[in-house]
Amino acid sequence: MNKTLILKLSAILLGFVALQGSQCLPIPSVEEKVVELTVGSTITIPVHATGYLGVHDDTEIVEIADSLDIAAILADAGIDAGDLIDLTMTGVAYRVTVPDPNPDREITSGNVTIQRGAGPIETVVSNFEETVNTVTDWKDATLDPTGVAVFNDVLGDLVEEANGGAPATNTTLTFHVTGNSTPSGDPEDSADFWWELRVYFSVVGVITLDFVTFD
Repeated sequence: MNKTLILKLSAILLGFVALQGSQCLPIPSVEEKVVELTVGSTITIPVHATGYLGVHDDTEIVEIADSLDIAAILADAGIDAGDLIDLTMTGVAYRVTVPDPNPDREITSGNVTIQRGAGPIETVVSNFEETVNTVTDWKDATLDPTGVAVFNDVLGDLVEEANGGAPATNTTLTFHVTGNSTPSGDPEDSADFWWELRVYFSVVGVITLDFVTFD
């Protein structure tokens, strides 16, 4: 059941509550109200870290327009494309999904940068540390506003397109993850683990609800 249907049922229920509390027979009427609705969405990026000795270095290229299915998100929420108000990045989390076989493997002084097309490279996460010798739960990363701004510039163009504006272009983002990988002595003991980077979004739009009122 999507959020729009839940809101509509809630509005009708409030009307019935008002009816039962009344001393006389009321006359029902339907009133339309435009309300703002916020829903969340995510993109999850799997990364296979392998072959690194001493220095951790991963690059992932993501086409945001393809990875974030805005049409499906809006449809599920009952929001028309032209009623999309805002789309912003709200957080980043990471986890280890397949651990490194070395029980002492860890990544230190980790950094994540973001680049839109051939534009400037900005930091989005800095100085994170993680032991990668076991599967982990999602851990929230502290974000750098400069990197978040790059992401939100792309999202802003997608909102403009959804509202009938110019088609969004240059929507490819490159994520570059670096750090120190230890232990780093034996070439046969290079890193080999899987992890995921998850990006969280807030989607804001307006919908029209029918409220039952009683005169």
